[in-house]
Amino acid sequence: MRVLLASVLSVAIVSDARSEEPSDSSLSDCRVAHVLFTSGRGSPDSCVATCAGLVEAHAKRLLAECARFAAPLSPGPQPRSAEPRLPASVGDRWLAVGVQPVFIAGGRYRPGSDGVTNDVKRPAYDVEVAPFEMSRTEVTVGQYTACVRDGGCPAQGETRPTSSCNWGKSDRDDYPINCLGWKEAKSFATWLGQGARLPTEAEWEWAARGREEGRTYPWGNTLAPDCTRVVMKLGEEATSGCGERRTWEVCSKSPSGDSRDGVCDLAGNVGEWLEDGYLGGHGRIPRDGTARAVGRYGLISVRGGSFLSYSRSDLEVTRRSLHPHSIGMNSLGFRVVRSAR
Repeated sequence: MRVLLASVLSVAIVSDARSEEPSDSSLSDCRVAHVLFTSGRGSPDSCVATCAGLVEAHAKRLLAECARFAAPLSPGPQPRSAEPRLPASVGDRWLAVGVQPVFIAGGRYRPGSDGVTNDVKRPAYDVEVAPFEMSRTEVTVGQYTACVRDGGCPAQGETRPTSSCNWGKSDRDDYPINCLGWKEAKSFATWLGQGARLPTEAEWEWAARGREEGRTYPWGNTLAPDCTRVVMKLGEEATSGCGERRTWEVCSKSPSGDSRDGVCDLAGNVGEWLEDGYLGGHGRIPRDGTARAVGRYGLISVRGGSFLSYSRSDLEVTRRSLHPHSIGMNSLGFRVVRSAR
């Protein structure tokens, strides 16, 4: 195994001297192999073999992450610990707790839409978004619990009285953590490390709209939201959560509800706290894609709809809402991003 690792890393070093750039498909294969490994569905050896020889900086970083785990792994199945085992390095926590980064290429777009939105008028300027990585799933109860056990996040205290709050319920490790305030969500990102933070409005909308494709919903334009693609409420008088009255496990509607880049639950399940304060409409989104400061009233931008949403427009990617930073709700969770390097 160590001979294989040394050989593959030698190929990567030699490739630095090459002038030609890898094909988009090769880089895409590398990213897929990395995601499969970090999600437990692929081996580090396969990831190393797929990413070796690529000269792009992002591919080299993925190669290095996989290579660190290739040598120590034994060929037999690895036992699962009852509690997440956190490596000493903060940078390893993404892997340790199963946060899967999905690369989102950067670009330029016009915020909002000409259809149904909660803005009076769509802005007349474009926003530039730098490349970044977004967690494939909303942060789960199990992942947040690891942060609480390590002293990085506050616990929610006693089990919440409502059955739709997921904290404190032994069967909901893979459900999105909800009923948290904005600062609690930010504490998880700080603990996770490696540049983790909440998404800006521009980053979230850029990813959800399929980048330059400008989709109405994360999965496309023509298929309306329903319970084959979204954890939602079927109608104003119907039962929420597609009949369950609560959230579902993350990625329950994957792949039919996934975004262009394979990110799940960008519509429905829980709405998502963003980094931005809620100040005006799309026309106040900074042109460089950064976050807006939080205003004096502490209102935060929220995107994505939830298991309580029944209106199509509430699940469109341009739909915005606001929420006081200190108040958690059963319909609110979050995901994390980090700048691509």
